[in-house]
Order: sequence, then C-alpha cells, then structure tokens
Amino acid sequence: LETLPAGSTIITDPLWEGGALIARQLLRTCGREPDQFTFIESTLAEWDEHARRENVKAAVFAVPAGNKEISRIMGGGHYRLASFPLERIGAAIENQPYFLPYKILPDTYPRQKGQVYTMAVKNVLMVRIDYPIEKVEELCKIIFNRLHEYGLKEKKAPGLAKALEGVSIPFQQGALRFYQSRCGF
Repeated sequence: LETLPAGSTIITDPLWEGGALIARQLLRTCGREPDQFTFIESTLAEWDEHARRENVKAAVFAVPAGNKEISRIMGGGHYRLASFPLERIGAAIENQPYFLPYKILPDTYPRQKGQVYTMAVKNVLMVRIDYPIEKVEELCKIIFNRLHEYGLKEKKAPGLAKALEGVSIPFQQGALRFYQSRCGF
C-alpha cells in the first residue's frame, strides 16, 4: 500500500463486511490518504471480473481464513497475499478497539509462502436495547451454532469478559442471557 500510486483502484468487500475499513486504516498507517484512491465494493464471486475490468491494483477482503472463494482466486496464480510488518499492524490498531492483529497460518491458501500478518475486524451484533430479549438470545445461538457455514471452525462462545472487550455500549439482556447459558455464569 505504501507504493500504490495515488488514483489506483482498490477493491473491497461491501462496507459492512470490514475490508474497506481495514484498507482505509492500513493506508493511513502508511501515511496515505484514503481519499486519493478509488474504492469499489464487490463480492468475492465478482472479484476477478471487477479486477480485470477496473484495472484493480489491490484488494482487501475481511473473510475467515481458509475461505473457499479466496482459495479459488489464489489458485489462479494472478494474486498474492500481502503481509504487513507487525509494527504497521500495531500502529493501525492502536486506539481502535474493533481492530485486531491477525495471522494467517502457512499453507492456508494456494501458493502462500509462510505466515501472513494482517488485521481483522471484531464481529459485533448490535440491536436496539428494546429489541425482544428472546430474539437476541436466539440470534446469538444461531451465530455460534452455524459458524461452519461461514467457513469457521466450531468454537465455544467467548467468555463474557472477552465478549465485552472494547465494547462501550451496554449489552442487551438477550445477549447476556446467551452468554450465561452457554458459558455457565
């Protein structure tokens, strides 16, 4: 990103997915102004088409490591994963509670050499405080019970302290009820 010419096109996933946020934050830590670049939102399935048509120079997607679409795209031989220096990642996440350092393990993707250091966006489910408690609890259950559908390994729900890390708004009662039932407190 440091050497990407101003005016270049960067393709990202839709804004709510996190790739655009990560791209802008990494550009800032490289001393670059995001407004100097053109951003195109795309799905992974449309990535190749957009990249060729728009002469895309970089792509930033927030997806789980091992994503099948990324594996397909990387297997084509036209793209490579960019690893960022750990100090650059540290600068990008400083005072940003929703960003995390992230390491993609070797051989996660075709033609990947070694570990890739990047960053991630924490997933946060936000609802109105007056939304029905039972529905929020059910949403939490659905998310944790269907992780495999998103290419994620089955995990237990994080402890309440971990779930609250960096969250400055109150937890809705349905979410608290979910954590209490799932984690035993």
